Amino acid sequence: MTILATKLKNKFPSVFEVQLKNIIINGDKRGCSGFILYNNNIVYINTETLSGELLYRTAKHNKDYVGGINQYVKTIEALVLNVSKLLNN
Repeated sequence: MTILATKLKNKFPSVFEVQLKNIIINGDKRGCSGFILYNNNIVYINTETLSGELLYRTAKHNKDYVGGINQYVKTIEALVLNVSKLLNN
């Protein structure tokens, strides 16, 4: 399951600032990574995983690639729901 930036961006409400870029290696699109910002909260997302799970974690700023504790979900719906909860805290 490859989830690219545009598909994921369209799943979030328009009030969220979505800063995602596709991960492309040797012309092969492997997923996307970046940040979702809202209400002075930031979450880092990466959809390129070997296990098929989608990674997300809190971040202090939009250059924080080591941030908080890694959390994983299996579906795009669960990713959007959990990220939204983190951003609305």
